[in-house]
Formats: sequence, structure tokens, C-alpha cells
Amino acid sequence: MATHSKLTPRPSDIDHWRWLPPSFKGGVKGKVTLDIGCGSGYIPSTLAAHGARAIGVDLVRPPAIGEREPEGWTFVQLDLAIKDWSHRVGTPGFIQLITAFDIIEHLDHPMGLIKECHTLLHPDGWLVLTTPNVNSWERWLRPKTWSGAHDPDHIVLWTLYSLRFALERSGFVIHTLKAPIRTFGPMSPFVPQVGGQILCLARKAPR
Repeated sequence: MATHSKLTPRPSDIDHWRWLPPSFKGGVKGKVTLDIGCGSGYIPSTLAAHGARAIGVDLVRPPAIGEREPEGWTFVQLDLAIKDWSHRVGTPGFIQLITAFDIIEHLDHPMGLIKECHTLLHPDGWLVLTTPNVNSWERWLRPKTWSGAHDPDHIVLWTLYSLRFALERSGFVIHTLKAPIRTFGPMSPFVPQVGGQILCLARKAPR
């Protein structure tokens, strides 16, 4: 399937797509995916182009898709502040991949989002999540003006430790949890985890 012809990705959309491991991008054919806070719609549209049954949710309908359903994926207009919102997306356990890029820091009750994701995920499903890193080099140098604190819509900020703690307490097994300085390229794994963004890949723990 092709992506929506009028859809133009934002720079952050390109970065978020690059965060996804190649195995995820190439392994979504026939699977159900959910992008939380889908913004422009680029991520679900691109997942649909790779053969996924993609769903995107957000508070505001992506302007580029107009009033008609987008090609290859489904949009659900949804306020994530509503308790137990997952029933509006689908039945428990039917989604294989959830992406939540730069959304958890915007919520009054982020644990609610984590638990709703756990409810929706298939027993072997994956959650891919990004959020600003409290322990980034930027925060140490500019504690009051770094990007994580500068955005007035950010409510809850995370460290690698606190995010791991929250996810494990909610029934996830952490596969990858890092905050690389991406400009170091292949050397990033050998550099302290003080990059501006946390990337987390977590799997729903088997019962």
C-alpha cells in the first residue's frame, strides 16, 4: 500500500521512523499496529505501506487526511486523558506493535497510558516509546531552558531508571532502554547514555 498522497512528514516523523529497528519495519505485514499521538499520520501511513493493519490515534485529526478515511490505515480521534480509552481502539490483546513517540511526557497520568498499552498488546506484542531524557547533557548544562523543560506542554519527565521501573511494574519486559548521543554514530553504544531522547523497546511479559 502507498502512503497518503497528501501526507508530508515532519522532521520528527523521520527521526521516529529511524528509531524503529529494521526487523520491526520489515516484519509488520499482516500485523495490527497502533501509533499513539499520530500527529501528521506519517508513522501509521508508513506502517500501512509495509503491509500492516495500522491504526493512528490522536486528539486532533491529521489535517492532510481531510474528512475521509486515510488510505491503508484507520484514524481514531481520542483524548488520552480519558480513563480506559483502550476499548475505543479495539479488544484487549489484538495489537502486535504500539508506537508512542514523544507522548508520555504530555500526560497527567502517564501510568494510565502504559497500562492501556499493556491491555491492548498481544501476548508477544511490542511497545516502542520515546521521551525526553532528564539526565541528558543538555539538561545538565541548561537546567531551566533545555528542550525537555522548555516545552510548556511537558508535564512528567523521565530518567532511564524511572521509565524502566514504571514499565516493569506494569507487566513489561525491557528489551532496549537507552539514551544515545546520536551524533556519535557507531560509537554511540560506548558513550554515556546522556542523549536528549530515551528510546525504549519493551515486550509484554508472558503470564
